[in-house]
Amino acid sequence: MVKKFLTVLMLSMFITSGSAFAADIDLGEGYHVPASFDKILITSSDGTAIQNAVEHIQSGGTISLSGDFKLKKDSINIKKNLTLRGEGSAILDRSSATKKDRVIRCQGNITLENLTIIGGNSTNGGGVKLDGGTVKIISCDIHGNTGVFGGGGIHSQAKTLELTSCDISNNSSMLAGGGISAISGTITMTSCNFTGNEAQYSYGGGIGVSGSTVTINNCKITGNSAPQSNGGGIALISSASVTATSCDISENTASASADVYFDNTSAYTAN
Repeated sequence: MVKKFLTVLMLSMFITSGSAFAADIDLGEGYHVPASFDKILITSSDGTAIQNAVEHIQSGGTISLSGDFKLKKDSINIKKNLTLRGEGSAILDRSSATKKDRVIRCQGNITLENLTIIGGNSTNGGGVKLDGGTVKIISCDIHGNTGVFGGGGIHSQAKTLELTSCDISNNSSMLAGGGISAISGTITMTSCNFTGNEAQYSYGGGIGVSGSTVTINNCKITGNSAPQSNGGGIALISSASVTATSCDISENTASASADVYFDNTSAYTAN
């Protein structure tokens, strides 16, 4: 009873839209909010309240998370414009779920910030799958995820993606892009670390790019592998373009072109 009272008290202080609880919504796990709201803080749960908040929050709102979230059910599926932000430590963990699924799927103009995303397993984008929209991923740790066809950590089909101050490590895919795979759009990566990622049977252990334009600034791409193909660090195919500035791309392994591979339709520039 005390826990529920404190939860409602915290929510009442945090939610800034909606003047009363007259027509409140039950998000599950003890969270009751006004019918119209644009901010909410959710503490550790099995993820039910997060998904329900995504579905009911106003477009452009902010969902703040605090604690360790053991995601037992489906992935978090975001189909509207919003920010999902960690307050202090916020861990989204699917490693103990009985059903294999990615952690987050984004379909909109979305910001993911200060989150740890682990334990996802899906056909592509084991950690995060981006379908269209403008996406910003800021200060996130994405590790220990698996994508069967591509993008163990992230699979991007976003229109634009900004990846800033993120650690993408120890993710794997059977095919392209153990850390991240990108097959469309424009991507900017700044001050990110890619290490320990693997593309088991295809190209791009750290980063696999096909048909995308990518700018990489001040990033570290080391210790990634593509043991049976090309480009342990970065691989570019099918009219991809990458410009890398002030980056450390070293100590990656592959059957050929250990650090960087690009085919004759693609362009790679290092500054």
